Amino acid sequence: MAAYNAAATIREAVASILWQSLSDWELIIAEDGSTDGTLGVIAGLSDNRIRVLSDGTNRGKPVRMNQIIDQAQAPYLAIMDADDFSYPTRLERQVSHLEANPHVDLLASGMATFDEGGHAGRWRRLRTEHADIVRHPWLGFHFNSPTWVGKTAWFQHHRYSEGLRVAEDEDLLLRASATSVLEALPELLMAYRIDQWTWSKARSMRRDHAKALARAAMRQRDLRPLAGVAVHGAKLLREGLAVATGREEVLLRKRALSLSGRETERLRTLYARLQREASQ
Repeated sequence: MAAYNAAATIREAVASILWQSLSDWELIIAEDGSTDGTLGVIAGLSDNRIRVLSDGTNRGKPVRMNQIIDQAQAPYLAIMDADDFSYPTRLERQVSHLEANPHVDLLASGMATFDEGGHAGRWRRLRTEHADIVRHPWLGFHFNSPTWVGKTAWFQHHRYSEGLRVAEDEDLLLRASATSVLEALPELLMAYRIDQWTWSKARSMRRDHAKALARAAMRQRDLRPLAGVAVHGAKLLREGLAVATGREEVLLRKRALSLSGRETERLRTLYARLQREASQ
């Protein structure tokens, strides 16, 4: 877990790891020079399975993820953002699948969205079979990166590019997918916090996506990734119009599917429980 200015949310994120049905884990938190008291919140977490890395500087998520990869000792590495939460059986379900399918290098899962008030949102689109995930990598993988669990050796071989501030996950897949096996479980095992969509955020994300695609085109000597650059340019224009006209919610809805009433209630119940446990 890389953490930057996550004082308001990291206690809940950690609580969702503490409640996992699989209890044999180590949580490595790489604190990235936060200015909002995140390190103090982390210091108040009392569980000997939690290890904190901190040097007081802000170096970006890719640097912190590579530090975590270097420190990881378990055979599998699970990604966890400091403002999301894992469902109670997440680690058990994903590790069981990897154990039963040793040819799989990296496993994702279904992911619901929620807002600052804990209101359930939607179901992020996801591809589950390897052939579908990697069919047109330059147009996107649809492979929920906050839900990843993979072989630690795979992450050690395919490290994050430290020159990117966002889109580091997409860049990693562009470099690794041709020689890796990717799969996803369709069930919801993670809740992803949606915050306010801004023009600055959209521009940074699309810029780094385009940079990753340009690198892929040069590395592979293949012009097809450049089609993805054009796609991201078109998406940036659409996002700019959405922000300018106050239609961000419409934009976000187009990227996801509706949750069922049952899954909506499940998320609400889990989040209420999580808040109680995080406050103790």
